[in-house]
Order: sequence, then C-alpha cells, then structure tokens
Amino acid sequence: MSRGKATAVAADISSEAECLKLVEAARAAYGPDRHLGEQCRAQLLIPTVDYPTNRWIKAFAVNVHAPFTLSKAVLPDMIAAGRGAIVNISSGRRSVPAEVPTRTKRSVGASCTAPAKAALERFTQGLGQEVAHHGGIAVSCVSPSAGRADARHGLSQAGRRPRRSTRRAAFP
Repeated sequence: MSRGKATAVAADISSEAECLKLVEAARAAYGPDRHLGEQCRAQLLIPTVDYPTNRWIKAFAVNVHAPFTLSKAVLPDMIAAGRGAIVNISSGRRSVPAEVPTRTKRSVGASCTAPAKAALERFTQGLGQEVAHHGGIAVSCVSPSAGRADARHGLSQAGRRPRRSTRRAAFP
C-alpha cells in the first residue's frame, strides 16, 4: 500500500454501482484493499411528520447500505490477505433521545436520524463476528461524538467519565 498519497474519486455512495466504482478506483490506485474507513452521513434534523420519505430512504442508503456494499466488495481482498480493517463511523445520534424533551425543550429529528446509525452499529457487530474466524480482519465502529455529547447533556454519572466512544464489534 502506498503511504502519503490520496486519490479523489467522486461517487454517490447511495448507489451500489457507484460504491463498486469507488472500490475499483482504490484497487487501481493502490492494489488489493485491506483497509476500509467509512464516514457515511445523510441526515436531516426535522420532525418525523415533516421528514420527506425520499430523504429517509436516502439516509439508509448512505448510512447502512453503502457500508454494507463497500464492506462486501473489499472483504475478498482482506480474506485472501488474511488481514485487514474495516472502520465504520457512527455518531452520538444513534441513541434516541439524545436529551430528554420537556415542555420547553423538544427533541427534533432524532427519531429519523438515529435508526440508520443504530443499524450501522449492529451491522458492524455482526460483520465482526462473521469474519472473526479469518483471524486478522478487524471490524469496528467508532462514535467520536458520543463521549462529548453525553458529557454535554449531563448523561454521565456524577464524578465518572462519560462512556468510551469507541465500540468494538470484533478485534481479533
């Protein structure tokens, strides 16, 4: 693998064909894929009653289906090499509600944003268990905003640090 180089590839990751094009471009530039980092994000923070159905479908295409398609495309290279890493990026929005709504403060949009990120985390856990028998393939999901968001909203227990923001599905 080349170090210190990057290749920009424009792709609409809500499309399976575009995801596969992205993987092929990476293979052409760097050879077999052994590392996959995914930050897929499509969200609107608006009430469910106003949430456009096409945006709901797009959010799942970007946040769940794209990581599935990309993982499926790179796994053969990782299995053949006997090693690799898949890192999915989630968010603190995966747990609903992020804060307790009151009469003066309401939680808006979490019911439409959180399900896709929760699905991504469950997919990551399942994939990690599925490939664990291959030995050197690590699959994890990182939620960089979780610790900060929990502390900001006072959800950590008094005197204790907020929970770790990294969630490991499997790290053989």
